[in-house]
Amino acid sequence: MAAKPYPRPLSHKKGFRAHFYWNGKQYRRYVGRDEYVANAIQIKINNLILSFKYGLLTIPENISLPDYIFSEAIAKPDPEEIDNHITFTHLSHLIRYYQENTPTKAPNTLSTEKIHLRHLQNFLNHKRTNPLLESINVGFFNEYKQFRRSQGVLGNTINKELGTFQVMWQLAIEGEYITHNIVRDVKREKKQSNHHFRTTEQVQEALAKGKHRSTSEIQKIKRFRYLSLQEIEELIGMAKDRWGQSHWIIPVLIGFAYTGMRRSELVNLQWEDVDFNEETIVVDSRKQSVDSESESRYIDMTPEIKACLLEQKKRSSSETWVFLGPNGIKLNVHTLRGAFLSMIAGTKFEGIGFHVFRHSLTSNLAAAGVEPWIIARILGHKTQEMHEHYKHLFPDQRKTAMNKLCEEIPKKEEEILPLEDALED
Repeated sequence: MAAKPYPRPLSHKKGFRAHFYWNGKQYRRYVGRDEYVANAIQIKINNLILSFKYGLLTIPENISLPDYIFSEAIAKPDPEEIDNHITFTHLSHLIRYYQENTPTKAPNTLSTEKIHLRHLQNFLNHKRTNPLLESINVGFFNEYKQFRRSQGVLGNTINKELGTFQVMWQLAIEGEYITHNIVRDVKREKKQSNHHFRTTEQVQEALAKGKHRSTSEIQKIKRFRYLSLQEIEELIGMAKDRWGQSHWIIPVLIGFAYTGMRRSELVNLQWEDVDFNEETIVVDSRKQSVDSESESRYIDMTPEIKACLLEQKKRSSSETWVFLGPNGIKLNVHTLRGAFLSMIAGTKFEGIGFHVFRHSLTSNLAAAGVEPWIIARILGHKTQEMHEHYKHLFPDQRKTAMNKLCEEIPKKEEEILPLEDALED
């Protein structure tokens, strides 16, 4: 009985198992936790089985077929026999090479790139392929983009993933393993407009108008919004009403609302970074910056956040971490996300994420007349693109600003053009 031609690694509670079928029986072998290694071993096993099936491989008499197949596929070469200039031909080889030779980067960046590579591997699993590097063209990545769009992924996210793949290809070029960075030729997705941030009222109006919107469109509308100060207090009050004043999520929400910290920044904040005398918080972004250097910034405490942190200090069982989760242990993003989604489910806040607090703080500061460069320093923005991203104001403030601008324009009749002529100009 012939073997199944293209089995894939089996998921295991401790990692992955490579396997194959022969004469009606399945043979399995644990190969570790690394999905990319498991896929590479599985491919070798598939090739060995096919070679044996068609008489291209002879098994020694003193070893069984399963033992021979697994020993050949999993065998590690003698270090003295390894050629320093390793060659590879398939995409799985490039992924593995990049993981082992990734330049020094911030932890969050490495984590994000790992996620991007996992999505690429999922795409390969979906297609049941491991293409030759020389066969990969723009069409391959166009298929990848379509695959990710079908999962409801935004264009900006897809572009970030392509950016990771481009860096991976470039590293292989520098190692003289390939000669052309094909990812450079891939057309990027159109960036989402920076004008899709809405107030709660605007979100409700948009949802009411579009009765036939897709699920992804509805999620996008709910996600890109910002909250007034009153709504932020309402959200915090909702958490207090549900879980009580002393619940661990209350100081977390206040921290988000009055500091503008990113999720990873808040989760990793330590007491040594909090100075009650100077009323400042030192935040190490741990997010790779534009110049590839991690930078710290100072956040001035508002009375709300200072009172919150003082109370947190009194109740905290940790001398290291500021924000703790259930049972007094260091807060992790998964626990935080689960509690937050549970809290907002079925409310008018359903659909928002933690980043809404950064959007909202920026908008409220701008509405209060705070200079853009000061806002940028508070939030840790470094590029003009990010400044543009956060220039929006609440509708009433925008209208007031425009009316004030119009009042400053000299009224000279001869300079006033009819609307049609002005538009043509």
